[in-house]
Parts: sequence; C-alpha cells; structure tokens
Amino acid sequence: MAAGGDVGDPSELDEMVSAAERELGPVEVLVSNAGIAPGQELDEITVEDWDRVMSVN
Repeated sequence: MAAGGDVGDPSELDEMVSAAERELGPVEVLVSNAGIAPGQELDEITVEDWDRVMSVN
C-alpha cells in the first residue's frame, strides 16, 4: 500500500497510519520513505525552506 501526505504534519501522519490500518489491519512494520530537496542553490535557500527540508528529510 502507498499513501501520500505531508510527513511534516503530524495530523496527516496519523491519518496515513489510520488508512493503512483500515485497509490492512494493525501496522506491524512501517517504512517511511520521504524526501525533498530545495529548488535553489544552498547559499540562496531561505531559513524557512531549509527548515522544511529538515522537517521532511
């Protein structure tokens, strides 16, 4: 099963787990695979964008 959502938002994480449990039963193993990269050079990235990258990755 694949589920999309914002891994930086705890309420969306809860909903993704709930969806998996409704579909498949109790979660025994969970693989979280998410990552983003900034769209600009490192010396041009804003603090807010950097915080978002760190939150997701």
